[in-house]
Amino acid sequence: MKPVGGSIQFAPSRTSSLDSVNGGILIEPEESQAAQKIAAYGRQSSMEEDGPIPMFGTADQNLIEADNANDDDTYSDPEDEELMMQLAIEAEEHARFASTMNNKTQKQNIEDYERELKQLRTQQKKDRRDADEVTHIMMTECQQLLKLFGLPYITAPMEAEAQCAELVSLGLVDGIVTDDSDIFLFGGTRVYKNMFNQAKFVECYLSSDLEKEFDLTRRKLIRIAHLLGSDYTEGLPGVGPVTALEILSEFPTLEDFRDWWQGVQMGNISKGEDAKTPFRKKFRRNATKLFLPPVFPDQRVDVAYLEPEVDSDPSPFQWGVPDLDALRSFLMATIGWTQERTDEVLVPVIRDMNRRIDEGTQSNITNFFQG
Repeated sequence: MKPVGGSIQFAPSRTSSLDSVNGGILIEPEESQAAQKIAAYGRQSSMEEDGPIPMFGTADQNLIEADNANDDDTYSDPEDEELMMQLAIEAEEHARFASTMNNKTQKQNIEDYERELKQLRTQQKKDRRDADEVTHIMMTECQQLLKLFGLPYITAPMEAEAQCAELVSLGLVDGIVTDDSDIFLFGGTRVYKNMFNQAKFVECYLSSDLEKEFDLTRRKLIRIAHLLGSDYTEGLPGVGPVTALEILSEFPTLEDFRDWWQGVQMGNISKGEDAKTPFRKKFRRNATKLFLPPVFPDQRVDVAYLEPEVDSDPSPFQWGVPDLDALRSFLMATIGWTQERTDEVLVPVIRDMNRRIDEGTQSNITNFFQG
């Protein structure tokens, strides 16, 4: 059995030069906001990483010295030179004032400020890591982390769910990990929910069961999306799941439902004609309160689900081994792990992987899903 895919999904690599076969990770691009399903960790720019410069101290002294050294080249205007001198005087006055207020030397104040600044940067990284919103920086860091671990991934051209469904169709994965039910509208056939929720059991849903038990094919699910709303349509206000299923049962197509509704609105369909079926007799009383958009059903919604933009490359999965040195630097910069902490977690894993490679018994994630 092959690995499971998902919104963060095992998928084939298009750029990796890693050396063993199987799965990877699918990352949805920032441009597609409809799904909003990726989880990754982000990294600030070099300016954000450095944080603010203290009001005085070593950083200011270096800055002033550098500016003074380049005054002839950079500041030819006497007003600029006077401004820089004034800034230097103010910085020095602030340093003396702080020393007087807290009875510490200027050097001690600088050390205290730098220590506090380091703590603030660490807290900023933690807050950024725990943020609910997935940013472009977080996605970039996630991709970098995957590369360092030797995990292949692809970036979905548009919707992550659509790409995952395509991977299932290509036979590259056996299932999809997501809590978004839109996956069935994109053609997903096997979906796993609660994979990362320790308080719940993992649940598996099959499109074949939906069709067998509820007569809900993929196209019928798309029609329900027209009625209830989805990422691509607002749906009809006042129509709930039960009414939506009744509409599908009563009318062969949404065009038929639209024509009937228009007939009721225009008075072209009598009560006697609708009395033939219990649903029409009941529903026509509320039909005057229901409003359909000018274009209903919108065929663009069907196209979005049936013909999504996806990567259809059937290339096999390529796996590699973790880059320990690069991981040390990465984890230190992003989450503040020391080398000792990183080695404590990763060295045993890498040692076991190397042992398996030497013995010719190297396993990958596919093995964990084989019965």
